[in-house]
Order: sequence, then structure tokens, then C-alpha cells
Amino acid sequence: MQAHYQEKLDPHNSQLFRYFHTTKAKFGLLTNGLHYRFYTDLVEPNKMDEKPFFEFLLTEIKEAEVDELKKFHKSYFNLESIFTTASELKYSNEIKAVLSSEFKEPSEEFV
Repeated sequence: MQAHYQEKLDPHNSQLFRYFHTTKAKFGLLTNGLHYRFYTDLVEPNKMDEKPFFEFLLTEIKEAEVDELKKFHKSYFNLESIFTTASELKYSNEIKAVLSSEFKEPSEEFV
């Protein structure tokens, strides 16, 4: 039998997606205890975004990720601030991915 922390998260995305649609939740967390993914509805209201805005592995957590995680603590929690952070993280991660891809194999447009 496989331990929960060894389970892949992707098969559980659909369950979290349904929760997003049927509740007034603005954030969702999917975890197996080691891998954490934070979701919101930046693209469409009440519809979970396909990609998480924040993701980390507990066994490889970095100081910057700890700082982001602190924003979810009860004493620091501010909904507007978290939405801003979610938006910034989502788009900066997408920009980094595009740039990384372009640096590896530059397209004609990039060159």
C-alpha cells in the first residue's frame, strides 16, 4: 500500500476543482503532506485556475517560499494581499518559464 505522501496530486485536482465551483472558496490547497499546491480563481471567478499560483515541496522548502507561506498564517492573513501575491506569483512564474524556454531554444520572434 502506498503512503499518502507518496501519492501523486494530479488525480485529485478534479475534486478540488469541484469544491471551488460549489463553494465560495477563493483559495484551495492540494497536498499529500510533502507536496503543496495553492490555487485560486484569477482567470475566471468561482473556477479554479489550471495551474497553482504557489507550489513547494516540504523537503526542499526555500526561505522565499517560507515568506510566501507566512501570508496564510492567521495573524498575517489579508485577502487582498494574498490575491495580489497570487497574481504576481502566477504571472512571474509564467514569465520565467517562457524565458527559460526561449533561452534554451530561442524562437525567431525572440531573436
